[in-house]
Amino acid sequence: GQKAALPLWLYLDIESTAKFDVLSIEANSTAIWTKSPATMPLSNYKRWIPLEVDLSAFAGSDIILTLKMDTIDGWANTGEGIYLDAVTVLTNCAVL
Repeated sequence: GQKAALPLWLYLDIESTAKFDVLSIEANSTAIWTKSPATMPLSNYKRWIPLEVDLSAFAGSDIILTLKMDTIDGWANTGEGIYLDAVTVLTNCAVL
């Protein structure tokens, strides 16, 4: 019943298609958030947006968080890339 979350601010200047510039956040090698048209509509590109990823399934456990990015190909990779800010782990007990 514990709550845990990963709030952050995200800026994307990458390809918007799900097939290319694949971006995911993993906890213990399990994808818990993936860039897709549903999670990242076109209107969210090239501006700072708040994102909160649910970590409740891992509450009370030690985890390794990983941000993975793969351009897949050598085309259309001239954007600035990805920026993260204010990355925090929130739990019922504390801010880590």
